[in-house]
Amino acid sequence: MRTFNLSSATNKRQDSSFREKHRWPVFFCFWFAKSELEHDPTGHDWWHVRRVATMAGKLVQSEGADFFICAVAALLHDVADEKLNESKEAGLQKVSSWLERQPVEEEDRRHIIEIIANMSYNAGANPPMRTLEGKVVQDANRLDAIGAIAIARTFLYAGWSGQPIYDPHRS
Repeated sequence: MRTFNLSSATNKRQDSSFREKHRWPVFFCFWFAKSELEHDPTGHDWWHVRRVATMAGKLVQSEGADFFICAVAALLHDVADEKLNESKEAGLQKVSSWLERQPVEEEDRRHIIEIIANMSYNAGANPPMRTLEGKVVQDANRLDAIGAIAIARTFLYAGWSGQPIYDPHRS
């Protein structure tokens, strides 16, 4: 599977000094997300996150969004997922605390957390994404929620949460 990389970014903010400045934060984010999610049994695993990050990287190039914001938000979005933490707030705090220890500017941290906090479908209860980067990451996540892998992830989550695949006595 081909994944995004810093050297392929195309918009004006992604010149060589930009790529060099953000190489390590994205690298650390990649490994943090992988270590948090590689053994996840719910379908919110590392491979899902990697697919979302890869798709976000493709969308960044076609839409002109900020690569760094999209890459970090895509990589961390399920580390904060409320289904994998005590609550939505606890998940967001985990990601926020981790980001505070990284060489990431405060404005970028706030932007990343805003995207992660609002990207879940949540029965339509979350507000629309405010920024292009939020829309890119949300679209990448939703694209991974359709197709054969998405169906498999649905069954995996249902099994993990103790829901039967079929119960003829339930309407």
